[in-house]
Amino acid sequence: RAAHAGALGPAPYAPAATAPALYDYQLECVRACNPEPGVFRSGTVHMECGTGKTWVASELIRRSRGQCVVVAQHAVSVTQFVAHLRTTLGFLTASLQDEEVSGDLDACDVVVTTYARIARVVGTIDEHRECISQGAYARSSHSPGDRLLARRLCEPVALLVLDEVHTAVAEKFQ
Repeated sequence: RAAHAGALGPAPYAPAATAPALYDYQLECVRACNPEPGVFRSGTVHMECGTGKTWVASELIRRSRGQCVVVAQHAVSVTQFVAHLRTTLGFLTASLQDEEVSGDLDACDVVVTTYARIARVVGTIDEHRECISQGAYARSSHSPGDRLLARRLCEPVALLVLDEVHTAVAEKFQ
């Protein structure tokens, strides 16, 4: 696989030569969700274990050229996704697992977190919105990771990836 080590940003859609080398079936999934530059469709990717769903999601993140959120089932999945995005593709990522935070929260392209953390932040989203609107967020009692996640949830993101979404059991995801 050829790795893309470019930074995300407002640059135009990258030519295929700089994209990771994907198999035809993976490219078919990518094209179904992103049929042309700047156009994304909601969808569900169904692939067997080990066939490259992470590569498909990573290519969609690369093509999105904006702030993204990835939600995974548990800390192990978060760690694996972050490692893939950082080392293989060179994305600036923040990892939000339980109470742990790693990465540069202010400069990250991709936030990777768990369903449990999302559920906790969504449960207090009105408090977060109020802090944001009043410009009092820096003095908020919420953790830096929760503040970043809430900002990402209150503002439009380029892409939201729900990994293993069928495992999400919280009422907020039903």
